[in-house]
Amino acid sequence: MEGCPFCRRVREVATELDMVVNLVPSARGSRSRDALAEYAAAAGSNVQVPFLLDGDTRLFESEEICRHLIAKYGATVDVPGVGTGFVASALRLGRGGLVDKSALPAPPDRPLVLYSYEGNQFCRLVREVLCELDLPYELRSAGKGSPRREELKILTGGSSQCPFLLDPNSGVQLAESADIVEYLRGRYSRGGASVGSS
Repeated sequence: MEGCPFCRRVREVATELDMVVNLVPSARGSRSRDALAEYAAAAGSNVQVPFLLDGDTRLFESEEICRHLIAKYGATVDVPGVGTGFVASALRLGRGGLVDKSALPAPPDRPLVLYSYEGNQFCRLVREVLCELDLPYELRSAGKGSPRREELKILTGGSSQCPFLLDPNSGVQLAESADIVEYLRGRYSRGGASVGSS
């Protein structure tokens, strides 16, 4: 969930480890909440985010998730504190925490692909809308120094700018956050309504 400081903590580690991860939004009202509730019940836990499903590993606590990712996917990365996540969430209070009423009832056939990294406000704008429209996506971490920056240059004809969206359902590729947000709202909401509208 984009507005959750604990989820942000996990995304920070994913960026530091230069990971590709499949993200399933779980904002309030998300269609994924039922599956999340099943995992939680099996683990004797409350429904909460973040939740990691990595092979046979199922974890709910951000600290445990970060430690697992660092141990398994290796790097000398410190587990980030939660404090900065609270500040970032407070600045965008309410965004990315609730599925919008205009979101389509079913996800697209194939997950979208987003080149992004934690700490970039333009990437955050796109992730907020992906969450609010309940759209699963593959997050390709592309922080500074990432080899994925070269992939981006090939895809864009020279730019390594993030965010960059690929929609395998339509063939659309977009690089500017405002254009991406407009596209997502137009294609993946009822009547192309603006996110946040009633």
